[in-house]
Amino acid sequence: VFVLAAAGAFALVGNLRRSSVGRRWLAVRGNERAAAASGIDGVRTKLLAAAVSLAAAGVGGVMMGMLNESVSYRLFESDAALDLLALTFLCGVASLGGAVLAGLLAAGGIAAYTLGIGAGAQGRSLLFGAGLVVVCPRGGAGIPGGFAVVRDRLRAAIAARRAGSAGPE
Repeated sequence: VFVLAAAGAFALVGNLRRSSVGRRWLAVRGNERAAAASGIDGVRTKLLAAAVSLAAAGVGGVMMGMLNESVSYRLFESDAALDLLALTFLCGVASLGGAVLAGLLAAGGIAAYTLGIGAGAQGRSLLFGAGLVVVCPRGGAGIPGGFAVVRDRLRAAIAARRAGSAGPE
């Protein structure tokens, strides 16, 4: 059930990003004034985005209720919420790959479980905080954005080397 719900959410978000609704969301996120100048109703767009995200959060809450025998306020600690927020930013807020990476690295995720990332709650907070100090000045693209920058620099270096070695004959 969890895998089906995650796959459904992934497919829904992927299709929404490519639709006209997703393009309006990206336009409002990028520059609300420019989006309004092009005829996009910012209030309606933000309300729709909030409704979709609240529906996704509701499905997540149902999944959490299915996983645990009882649901109480103790399941929702503020430290865990801050860790998830930091992890979301680190993995890239605007990419589907970032969402998958955040799911793998979150406490209880596959990578965190198998690799033992972070020594308990304090270790995770320290790790995520150090990551935010590195990632925040470089923009909001997170870890995948950092990999893209490295990839682009490597491609440019390889192209420059090929151009330099191909010289005039």
